[in-house]
Amino acid sequence: MTEKKHIVEVIADPLGVTYFNLFAEFSKNHPEIKLTFVCLNPIPTDMIEDMKKRGCDCYWVKFDSTNRIKGWVFAYFQLKKLFKKLKPDVVHSHLFDDGVPTMIAAKHAGIKKRIHTKQSTTFNWIHASKAVFLDRFINRMATDLIAVSHSSWDII
Repeated sequence: MTEKKHIVEVIADPLGVTYFNLFAEFSKNHPEIKLTFVCLNPIPTDMIEDMKKRGCDCYWVKFDSTNRIKGWVFAYFQLKKLFKKLKPDVVHSHLFDDGVPTMIAAKHAGIKKRIHTKQSTTFNWIHASKAVFLDRFINRMATDLIAVSHSSWDII
């Protein structure tokens, strides 16, 4: 029997992440995968209950993007504590705001497989050049990167 892989998906501001619903539904037919979701948001969202209905654990970590640095620091400590408790095999972040604290916390919690999907890479390069160093930092902290477009791949 194959050992069950535990994957933790982290997203900032998850007010309607339809592909997370698809992930949760997919996991129902794949008992070798345990999916857990983490929402980084100023307030708890409907996603928490929605994922529970789909058979997945879902946690809320308070994150306020109006003060990003403070939000990242707070989220880092909460995520690190959660990752040490859950002991997942894989941690996967998706956006810039969740990538910064998630990748650092996962590395410091000893998670060997850290995946980041580069969904907002081109934004920083075009509109927020001061944040490019953080994009590069996320890349270094991740063990694997997923580009969502050719322009994103070219920048990576």
